[in-house]
Amino acid sequence: SAYCVGKLSLIKMTELLDSECSYLQISIIGTGWVNTKIHQQTIRAAEAAGLNFTRTQEFITSSAQGASLRDVSECVDWCLNAPRAAVSGRNFSLIHDKWRDPGFIDTLIENPDSYKLRRLS
Repeated sequence: SAYCVGKLSLIKMTELLDSECSYLQISIIGTGWVNTKIHQQTIRAAEAAGLNFTRTQEFITSSAQGASLRDVSECVDWCLNAPRAAVSGRNFSLIHDKWRDPGFIDTLIENPDSYKLRRLS
């Protein structure tokens, strides 16, 4: 789908910028579902929002938890404060990856191809 191609393109662009522009520290943070104003607009639009209305309504009323804006902010701060060798050119999941674990930085530095699309030879 266009969504998947867009995500893959963004990931590859991040990896290329990292390898070609050593003065940048660039990462991707996949936040997952975050309750923002756009979701409230979707709820107000009701059926006019199509399938997004149903999905948004189900998520808001379910026991599943998305990410908070505070979580997003903390992960951005983590990326900005981490060594370039640990985070630049990588794609992180706010919800599923262990970015809060202090040992995660060392793991990333030891494995330069992890959290990337790169092929291993």
